[in-house]
Amino acid sequence: MYPGDRLRFDILNPLCMFMLCAIGLLFVYSAQISYDGDHWKRQFFFIVVGVGIYSLISALNYKIFLQYAHFIYLVLAKVVGVFLLPMLLIFLQPDLGSTLVFPPMIIALLYISRLSEKFFLSAFAAFAIALAVLGADIYGYSQYLEAQRNAERSGSTEEQRMVGDYQSLLPIHNYQRNRILTFVAPDVVDPSGTGASWNANQAKISAATGGLSGKGLFKGTQAQLGYLPQAVAHNDFIFSVIAEETGFLGSAFIVGLFCLMVANGIRIAGLARDRFGMQLAIGVSILFLVHFFINIGMTIGITPITGLPLPFLSYGGSFVLSCFILQGLVQSVYRYRKDFS
Repeated sequence: MYPGDRLRFDILNPLCMFMLCAIGLLFVYSAQISYDGDHWKRQFFFIVVGVGIYSLISALNYKIFLQYAHFIYLVLAKVVGVFLLPMLLIFLQPDLGSTLVFPPMIIALLYISRLSEKFFLSAFAAFAIALAVLGADIYGYSQYLEAQRNAERSGSTEEQRMVGDYQSLLPIHNYQRNRILTFVAPDVVDPSGTGASWNANQAKISAATGGLSGKGLFKGTQAQLGYLPQAVAHNDFIFSVIAEETGFLGSAFIVGLFCLMVANGIRIAGLARDRFGMQLAIGVSILFLVHFFINIGMTIGITPITGLPLPFLSYGGSFVLSCFILQGLVQSVYRYRKDFS
């Protein structure tokens, strides 16, 4: 061990975190200014609590978690159980968005563990099969929606009875199918453009009308006039509010902060002298990257709407605290990286 190692502190990730938190507070307030919403006050409270939790977690030696991790791996019979059990439980809540975070994170962790090529080929084949099954299910659901609309237009009670309910062996809900269809074929699920695809369209309008430097702080129209619904403007679609009011420059700054945070997390993983520390930092970094990509992607129309929040920016107490805990683990890896000599 090296003298003074515990006094070492990585400044980049905390700097990015606190800047994102400050920006998030500002735009949660902006998204609700037209109806005097007070969610920004609650968000501030969660941030204060999160800072305390972050300080505590980062002060702990991450090797403590390794001791418990071995026990969990033993109970769940290694990699498959550890991966599938939490993913299945989250999926059954149901929370499709959070479920999508798992595969990229696990694949990244398995890749740096240097597993054989056969494993990844098998995993890719399984993923392709699962995607094909989901695609067939979504196609069948789109045909069901069309048949349902035709029966309603005809006014025939008999035809409507024959259409019945959509039957599928997949344990996903119709609102989740609607979200996927809204992304790949919005006209099928919402021909009028006023229902399921409304949020997606308004989010894209918000991002597109910001221009280079935006309309100005508190001067965005989509959220303040209610086009971007109040229920989502301050959480899932907070990036739309930021993009409209600060434009491309402000959006690029946000993207830059996230990229810096993820890249620095990967750098810290490279500094770790043990595999557990490396995998811990990589796992957290990939998790943040997936959240960042999917959330901003659904704002600009390149990923389906999944309800996945944007770290440190979206409103939400438990999610904010979770983000602080995860980043605290990365800081712990940095501070105790030389304990393994």
